[in-house]
Amino acid sequence: MFVSGEPNTPGTEYRCTRNAQACIDAGYDARVVVCAAVSFDDIAWADIAFFWRVEFSGHVSTIIDLCHRENVKTIFDADDIVFVPHYARINIIDGIRSIGATEERIERTFCEMRRTLAKCNFGSTTTAELATEMHAIHPVVHLLPNVYDHETLRSARLNLRLRKEPGRPAELLDIVRIGYATGSRTHQRDFKRASKALATILPHYPNVRLVLFREKDNQKPVLLMEEFPELSLIKDQIEWRDMVPLSELAEEFARFDISIAPLESDNVFCEAKSEVKYIEASLAGAASIVARTGPFLRSVRQDETGLFAETTEEWCSALTRLIEDPTLRTRLARNAYHDVLYHFGPAAQARRMKRAVMTTQSETSAAIAGELHFAEAARGRSPFLSFQKATHSFIMTSTARHALL
Repeated sequence: MFVSGEPNTPGTEYRCTRNAQACIDAGYDARVVVCAAVSFDDIAWADIAFFWRVEFSGHVSTIIDLCHRENVKTIFDADDIVFVPHYARINIIDGIRSIGATEERIERTFCEMRRTLAKCNFGSTTTAELATEMHAIHPVVHLLPNVYDHETLRSARLNLRLRKEPGRPAELLDIVRIGYATGSRTHQRDFKRASKALATILPHYPNVRLVLFREKDNQKPVLLMEEFPELSLIKDQIEWRDMVPLSELAEEFARFDISIAPLESDNVFCEAKSEVKYIEASLAGAASIVARTGPFLRSVRQDETGLFAETTEEWCSALTRLIEDPTLRTRLARNAYHDVLYHFGPAAQARRMKRAVMTTQSETSAAIAGELHFAEAARGRSPFLSFQKATHSFIMTSTARHALL
């Protein structure tokens, strides 16, 4: 059972719906339930309950108590550091400011998330950095990265083919689009890492467009544009697109020639964010420029599957290279597509989910799952874990470790 603490958000699709499908693909039954709607019948049906971004409350306490009484293993899942209260500071999480929240309110939310994590048997999350933070409370944390689903892959490849089909007007084929696909007003300082380079480079290339997004109903930009006065120099080169639901996002990525994913790589909150923007851009045939955060460094190879940029000078260099060299764009995008197709697809997630479930069943099955995990890491089949880092995603009990030996 996957319990969503934030229904009607894209995270429910990534962390509940797709992981539930991974369970089904691994041979188990699975269902997704909104936290407020969890009933005793749901608890009695389940063997394992994942709680994604569920804040603690009397209702949640009752659910977890009943799970433990019914011998249902409980796993807290998070895709951001939303369970460390002292990180709820504007100097760390700029989104607190840009969405109009307060440090006090976000700290309370993080406190309640942490209470849920502490009450659960295990943890699961998207990156090794997040797993490390969870280990402060639980020794067993499962690394289940964000992945794509079959429909996203189908839509991405279909729309890429449509964009490149013969017979399109020459003036459209000459346009190079640089896309920044953000879905919330929480990335002001992140985008600032690239904005000056964009304002510097684009005036030299009249055929280049910067694709940004706005709210469909009121046409208000998702980015707070007043914080980027430098972009006034290229306002005629900005192409505005309406925000779309997650089910249509692949179509937007397929319009990009270049996808950018700037982050504050010297920020503990941003350092833990997943590589999902790179995954979705790669499926849709866009070449990526990304920040030097841990997840990107493990999944992207410089000059093979993407480019890294941190300073304004590096962003200028990376943008110039990809704008001027369509062959490089194509090569990076093709290599990246082949990489993410295996590592971040439904089949790979089903294998991870199988191992996660095995660890909850017995010491012997936990030992077998651990052996499989370490063997895969040692073969280098995982782009987001080195063998040395493997313990970040799978720490077994001492009995299980002895069983391995």
